[in-house]
Amino acid sequence: MTATGCSNLISVQAGGDFHGPCQTALIDCESTSLSIGEAVEVDIGFSDDHAVIVKGYCKEINPTVPDGTYRVRVFDNLILAQDYLIVSDDPDAPQTYENIQAEDLVGSVLALASLTDYSGDHPGFTFGTESPVKVQLIKAWDFVRQICEMLAWWCYCDNSGTIHFTERKPYPVSGDSPIHTFEVGSGKDLALINYTKSDDKMRNKVVVYGYDGIHATAQASPPADIALPSGFYKAAVISYPNIIDTQDMAQQAAEYNLTLLNRATETLTLEAIGNPDILRGQIVDIDQSHVSDLGGNWFVYEATHRITQSEGYRLHCTLTK
Repeated sequence: MTATGCSNLISVQAGGDFHGPCQTALIDCESTSLSIGEAVEVDIGFSDDHAVIVKGYCKEINPTVPDGTYRVRVFDNLILAQDYLIVSDDPDAPQTYENIQAEDLVGSVLALASLTDYSGDHPGFTFGTESPVKVQLIKAWDFVRQICEMLAWWCYCDNSGTIHFTERKPYPVSGDSPIHTFEVGSGKDLALINYTKSDDKMRNKVVVYGYDGIHATAQASPPADIALPSGFYKAAVISYPNIIDTQDMAQQAAEYNLTLLNRATETLTLEAIGNPDILRGQIVDIDQSHVSDLGGNWFVYEATHRITQSEGYRLHCTLTK
């Protein structure tokens, strides 16, 4: 395990989840030459199988007393978007966008925070067609998050430092292929699994509020594996009058999010032998015979890598489908 500017590493814990923007790393080491704000790469794994897990910036250095060691906290590049407040010198002249594609709007806002290593897919949405999109007094990440929530898309930083804006649901979809199969048994990598199924995140009604009275609703019966009283709806609200300026946009946002949310969540937590290739957002398979429903593709919602001198390298994951 290595981390830029850190010597004699004692332990590293690194990773992140689908919901949070940043992957993070917490490093305990005997000494460090880092300063706050310096670029850092955190590489963990085995001598013959290791990879960069987090590429970003040092945000915190804590000397520990009386041990004489250091605890260093690192966030991936999207921390710049979290830290950057969009505020114009003139309150009457905010940052304004008209007739701009969604991927270009996200890229432009990220560029305000000096994030230009960016790859944006094309969702087919144009913003600012009826009224300008005004961006003022909001963190760059919070604005990007609004776009993502409206379209049910994802924005994240990969382990090379590139920011992606892409359509990715937090569960397996048609065409997904696993990058790894976790297996139970002697000589295999899976040590512990725990399965749950819940309707906590399920919503079968989505209401969207937009600019100047624009509103839309999408609703449906719950999925077959969830029983609700007749006519009972679990609702979600999306209210972004600053960016939703047409009725068609509002209706599509409602329908996208209904598709995303109108489902039970199956969750599998696991502990396994460390694997630096497993990161949030990937698809994995489970091969075990104890519970029949656990086999097949799962989405890596959260992955945490922990490696220590005393305990070795372990991987903790939360999988969903």
